[in-house]
Amino acid sequence: MEMETNKEFSTAAKVWMIICIVASFLAAAVNLVTLHLFLFLVGVAGAVLYLFLLRRKDKVFFFAICGVVAITMIVNLAGGQGLASFSGILNPVITYVLTRKTLFE
Repeated sequence: MEMETNKEFSTAAKVWMIICIVASFLAAAVNLVTLHLFLFLVGVAGAVLYLFLLRRKDKVFFFAICGVVAITMIVNLAGGQGLASFSGILNPVITYVLTRKTLFE
């Protein structure tokens, strides 16, 4: 396995990940206040995974973020959110578009 050097995200990707980190922490805070503890943990996990993706630049963290989004969508569907829960799919799609050259090439 060869070590990749000089992997660098674009400025747009870095800004997007910082926005996602802040949004995940805000969502976690709201879920903590409303006592949705499982969604609180999912929000914290999403923020931590984005931090790891930003620092380590490994596609494993991208796939873990996709898993967190899938869990969130399933919980929202089970909670009666309906089609609104599918808006969460935009987050990994935008992340993929912004990071594909660094992570997948």
